[in-house]
Amino acid sequence: MDLTKIYKRGLAVSFLLLIFIIGVLFIPNANNKQILDENSPSLSALEDNYEPNNYFSTAYDLSNHENEWLSTIAGNGTQGDDDYFMIWVDYWSLYLKINLTFFHSLGDINLALYDNGWSIVDESNSTTDNEYIEIPNPIDGTYYFRVSGLNLNNTYDLLWQTDDFFEENNDYWSSMWVDPNYYSYLKILGGDEDWFRTYLNPGDTIDVSIYFDHMEGDLQLDLYDPSEVLREKSDSGNNDELISFTADMSGDWRFRVYNASGVSVVHYDLDLWLTTGGSGDEDAYEENDFYGQAYDLSYYEGRWLSGISGFGSQFDEDWYKINVEPSFEHLIVNFNQFDGDIQLEVYDTSINIIGGSYHREYNEPIKITLPSSGTYYFKVSGSNKGTNYDLQYVAFCLLEEQTWLSDVYGMGIQGDLDFYLIDVSPGFLQLEINLTFIHSSGDINMALYNEMGSDIIKAESLDDDEYINDNLTYPGMHFLLIYGDNMGNEYNLWWDDHKTDLRSDDNYEINNDPSSAYDISYAQEISLWEINGLALQFDEDWYEIYVDGSNLELILWLAYDSAEGLMGFEVYDNHLIKITGNFTLTDNDYIVHDVSNGTYYIRVYGDNLGNVYNLWWGTQELEEIGMIPGYDLLILIASIIGVTTVCIKLKRSKLKHK
Repeated sequence: MDLTKIYKRGLAVSFLLLIFIIGVLFIPNANNKQILDENSPSLSALEDNYEPNNYFSTAYDLSNHENEWLSTIAGNGTQGDDDYFMIWVDYWSLYLKINLTFFHSLGDINLALYDNGWSIVDESNSTTDNEYIEIPNPIDGTYYFRVSGLNLNNTYDLLWQTDDFFEENNDYWSSMWVDPNYYSYLKILGGDEDWFRTYLNPGDTIDVSIYFDHMEGDLQLDLYDPSEVLREKSDSGNNDELISFTADMSGDWRFRVYNASGVSVVHYDLDLWLTTGGSGDEDAYEENDFYGQAYDLSYYEGRWLSGISGFGSQFDEDWYKINVEPSFEHLIVNFNQFDGDIQLEVYDTSINIIGGSYHREYNEPIKITLPSSGTYYFKVSGSNKGTNYDLQYVAFCLLEEQTWLSDVYGMGIQGDLDFYLIDVSPGFLQLEINLTFIHSSGDINMALYNEMGSDIIKAESLDDDEYINDNLTYPGMHFLLIYGDNMGNEYNLWWDDHKTDLRSDDNYEINNDPSSAYDISYAQEISLWEINGLALQFDEDWYEIYVDGSNLELILWLAYDSAEGLMGFEVYDNHLIKITGNFTLTDNDYIVHDVSNGTYYIRVYGDNLGNVYNLWWGTQELEEIGMIPGYDLLILIASIIGVTTVCIKLKRSKLKHK
C-alpha cells in the first residue's frame, strides 16, 4: 500500500470539505435570496435593540416615549434593513413632528410616515444628515415610521413630538383665554410651559386644579395677577395641584403650568371653578327682574357674561334680551351653572317660550331655529340661592356647502359682527372658504372659531378678498365671524370641506355580513371615532350590539356627508329579521326603535364610494322620552353626545353641482 498516495488523497478531500464549509457559512444561498422581499432584512444586517421590527406588524412601539431620542431609550438604531416604529397620537394634537439624524457620508437613510391603514402620509428623502416630517393637525390614532436606506448598517437617532391645541401659549403674553370649565387632553412637552388667562373682578374666587400622573413628571402651578406679579403657587408631590385665590383687582389673571424636572412629557387635565364676589342679590346686570327690564346683550354676541361685567348671580329672576337680524335663522345659547340648580328659558318677541335648559348639568347648550327676526329674551330662574352662572349666545346663518351666500340669503352686509355656522364632516378636514368684497368700500376680515369659542384661523389682508385653505384638527361645528370697518360693505361667502381620509378601508373590516359583524356592544354611547377610528363605506358594513334590559328605546345615530354619496342603515334582531331602517338623504340621521333584551345587528350600506362615517348607539328608558319640556328627540340625543353634533347640515350634492 502506497501510504504517500493515501496521505495526499486525504489532504485533497480535507481541502475540498473545508471549501464547502466556507461556502455554506459565508456565501449567501441563491435559493434563500429568492424568497426575500424588498422589506426583508439584509443577511448581513447588524441587530439593534429594536429588532425584529422589519414590518408594520412587528413595529417597535414608541407611544410612551414621546420627546425621547432613541439613544436615550435603548440606544441608537442601525439601518441594516427596514425598521418600523409605531406611535399613538392623542386627540386634539396640534401637530406631529418626526426628526431623524445620522451621518449621510456613512450611508443614506430615508424616513416615511404611514397612517393606521398603512397608507403613506408623508416622507423625507434628502441628501443631508437629517430627515424631518411635520404634519399639522393630525387625526388621532396609530401612526408608523419607516426608516429605510442603503442597508449599510449606518446608525441613527429618532425623536417624535406633538403638542395640544392651546399652543402656542408658552409665556405670559401668549396665554390662552379660558372660561371656567374642564379641559382634557393637555400636555407639557419637555421644558415647555403652558399659560392661560381668565377675567376676574375684585371678590371673585378662582379655583384652578390640574390633574396628572406624577410618574410622568412633576407639574407645578402658579397664579399671576394682571400686573404680572406672582400671587400664589402649588408645588406639592401629589398627582394634582390646586390654587384657590380671591382676586383683589380686576383684569386678566394668568396661571402657569410647567414641569419641575423640565424633560419628560406630562399629560394633564385642567379644571376651573369660579365663585363671584359681592354681597346681597345684586350682580352687574340688576335690576333685570322681568322682561321689561331685560339687560341688552345685543352688542355682546359671542362673549360670555363673565367677560362683560362678571358672572350672573341667581337670587331672583334675571332677564336678558337680544335683537336678531332677518338673515340669521339659528341661535345657540350656552349656559353654565357652577354651584346650584337653576334653569334657562328662551322666549320670542311675544314672550312665548321656545326653548329651555332644565338639566342639572354643568354645561347645557340650547339650539333653536328662530321663527323670525326681532327681539328674543333669556330668563334665568331657579332656587334663588345666589347660584353663579355664565351665559353666551351666537345668532348665525347655516351656510350651504359649495353654495354662494348670495344664492340663498342675498349678499351679506358688513355693518357689524356677522356669525355663520359651518359643519365640517369627519374625514373631510381640509376647509376652504372664499370671502369676496371690494376693499375700497371698507375692509372686511374673517376668523374661524371652534365650538369652544377659540379662534383657530384668521384672514386679515388688505386685498379685495380673503381666503382660507387649511386642515382642521377635528370635525364638527365651527363658527365663522365676519368683521371689519362696519361701513356697510357688501360681501359674498362660499365654502367646502375636502376629503382627507384617503385610506383604502377602515379598521373594522372584514365585517361584510352578519357572521363577521364587528362587536360594539361594549361601546354604548361611544362613537366609532373613539373606538377604532372613523369608518369607510366601500361595501356593506355590519356591527353587532347587545341590549341589556327591557322597556328601552334604541337610539342609533349615523353621521356622514351626503354630498359625498348616499348611505342607509338598518337594524336586525338576533334571527336576522329586519326591524327598522332608514335610507337617509341628509347628513347626520338617526333611528329610534323600541327594543328589549338581546343581540341586534346594524347594517350600513350605500353608494360604495368610500364615504367617511361615524356611528353611535345608546338606549333610553321609554318613560324618559319627552319628560324634558321644550326638547325634541334631537335635543335628547344632543344632551348625550353634544348639541352641535346633531345639527342637520344644509348641503347640495357635489355630484350634481361640480
